[in-house]
Amino acid sequence: MISATRMLCQKYTDLTDAEISYLESYGALLPALANAEQADVFIDCRPVSGRSAIVVCEAKPQTVPSNYRSSILGMLIHWRDEPAVDRSFRLAVPTSGVRAVSMPEDRRIVQSVEPLFYEGRLIGVLIYERPALAAEEPPPAGELLCLERFGFCGRYCYALL
Repeated sequence: MISATRMLCQKYTDLTDAEISYLESYGALLPALANAEQADVFIDCRPVSGRSAIVVCEAKPQTVPSNYRSSILGMLIHWRDEPAVDRSFRLAVPTSGVRAVSMPEDRRIVQSVEPLFYEGRLIGVLIYERPALAAEEPPPAGELLCLERFGFCGRYCYALL
């Protein structure tokens, strides 16, 4: 039986069979990562068209409540809604502690993103999402960047920590 990850990658991305197999094996680790990190964990890939990402693999933690009521597998995510994902795809670097709003739940979250490479090619990103707690200390002065100030679309501000 074909996995949801493989089906989504074949339909929406230009990834090779070997790259998809790599993501599938990585995806098998997501439940353990979600529990260990107490976070929702996703793998997003770039579709062949447009500035967006598609969720090809997901895991919800069993140790804390998820940020999501239902699955977002297969959801297209627009760059303006997830600046950490955009940054990691554009620059091929990790991005930590970026505040965002979960889609479609509209909850405040903190994202950390790691690029995933196969034979030197960026094929996806691994995303950890935790709820932004009201008791969090505010970021140091100068770290809160408003998207509008820098010409990005969207209504949310985020912090690069």
